[in-house]
Amino acid sequence: MGKLRIYVEHEGPKTRFVFDWLGFILGCSIEYTDMASADLAYAAESTTLHVLPSQQVNLQAPIDTEAGYFLDELRVKYDYIEAIWQLLTDEPNKQVEKCGYDKHGRLKRDYSYQFVNGFHQLPLVNKLFSDLKWILEKQLNKSFAPLWPEGKKACFVLTHDVDKPEKYAAGLNQRWINPVNAEQSGLAHLRFMLSSRRAMRKQKDQDSYWLFDKAMNEEAKRGFKSSFYFCPTSCFDSGSSILDVGYKCNSPRYRSLLKEMAQSGWEVGLHASFNAYKSVDNFKREKQLIENLSGKEVVGLRH
Repeated sequence: MGKLRIYVEHEGPKTRFVFDWLGFILGCSIEYTDMASADLAYAAESTTLHVLPSQQVNLQAPIDTEAGYFLDELRVKYDYIEAIWQLLTDEPNKQVEKCGYDKHGRLKRDYSYQFVNGFHQLPLVNKLFSDLKWILEKQLNKSFAPLWPEGKKACFVLTHDVDKPEKYAAGLNQRWINPVNAEQSGLAHLRFMLSSRRAMRKQKDQDSYWLFDKAMNEEAKRGFKSSFYFCPTSCFDSGSSILDVGYKCNSPRYRSLLKEMAQSGWEVGLHASFNAYKSVDNFKREKQLIENLSGKEVVGLRH
């Protein structure tokens, strides 16, 4: 692994985060140093290759690699660092009007910055990192690691959101009375339980949704292992939403499943609950619950 020496005029969490990610993509380590020793400077003036800092980044038209990047041989005229940070923090979409969101507070695709400007099929952050890599290789006469090995252009990642692994999970796992979820009244809950139990009596195969063994066996035959994202907060838990899952991760069946998956090499990740975004502590608590059940660190998140 090579090394890229970087000087940052005004260093902070933002610049360090973006440059550390750049090092990951380039396959090299990042060393923060003084201007005299740097390969690349994020500064207004420098004697080495440098990116000009700017708070007024025009994200409407990312520069094409054939258009020319430089004011002269050393200065990059487009602030890739700021542009990447704005995209990662979704800054372009923070000015969308209320009509651009659905009833759950989710941004509608047609109102998004990416869709309005025709970028919805273009991974902008990937493009900006790739463009910056192209600049560095050309100007520094260095070769960095390819994004994918052996000349590959992409990778295939298989993940599963575990939303309804049991056909009648809520009906089987919940109490008849006194639901703790404020979104669902006692009468509505009782009606739900009654309809679930009636449907269950008519079904001969009540466990037809439990396909974990089948999925893992098929994957193992083909030589790969995927990720399964479990939600530890049930739709009837305190503070949950009626849109959350109906199963209980801490039940014996799921405890055994998560432990087996993790020990056999499948990734067990966190499918955060509907209201998890309201507090960092929610994410920490749910992450810890999954880790306790699987016995492995959680590194993947779906929300």
